[in-house]
Amino acid sequence: MPTQVPGVQDGIPLFRSYGWHTYNWANYGPVYSGASFSAVSESNITGTTAQVNFTPAFSGQARVDFGVGRGNARRSSPLVAVTSGTPASITLTGLDPATLYTFIILEYAQTTDQTGYNLIQTGYSDQFAFSTTGGSQNAPVISNVAVSVSGPAANRTATLTWSTNVPCINKANYGATASYGSTRNDTTTPPNANGGTVTLPKLTGGNTYHYQCVSTGRSYPNGLTATTTDATFVA
Repeated sequence: MPTQVPGVQDGIPLFRSYGWHTYNWANYGPVYSGASFSAVSESNITGTTAQVNFTPAFSGQARVDFGVGRGNARRSSPLVAVTSGTPASITLTGLDPATLYTFIILEYAQTTDQTGYNLIQTGYSDQFAFSTTGGSQNAPVISNVAVSVSGPAANRTATLTWSTNVPCINKANYGATASYGSTRNDTTTPPNANGGTVTLPKLTGGNTYHYQCVSTGRSYPNGLTATTTDATFVA
């Protein structure tokens, strides 16, 4: 008799949670998002169209469900045939310019259960987002930059913090001169939070370091990049 792996149906992990719904079906339910798709990206974005790229883990038929924000009316692309491990793409049309869209990918995969019965299971991706082009864009506003230094002289750590008026993707350039040479990304600020925090490790106490803060707005209206002027601190 075949062994049933907990949380797995026909070799596909069962779906546990998803942005708009929560499932915990013992048999033949939607499958977990993380196992269904990889290499998800967006390209060829215009004011009214966007291409969603992905590689499915299973063969079947896939579509993209998309909309503005979460919980609002969703739209669906036509179904396309996809093959396990083969890159695929779906083009979304009829979009509004300068608008942030969220989307998921769904796939209907045919499987066979332990009794030999053919089933159709649904795989969901995680949620992703993109912004269409069009309309004017502004750069975020960076303020309240501060530097905090800690640690022994042979291994100093500097923490850069700053405020922004909108959620941003942040990084800091730093080095011994104004040419910098090193970059560290902000890996601690949540995507929906304002401000930035970047930690610079392995500095030498007493040395002067140059730095600049860089923030790119996550939303299309604030999607340009703001950069502070060159500044220094002593480790």
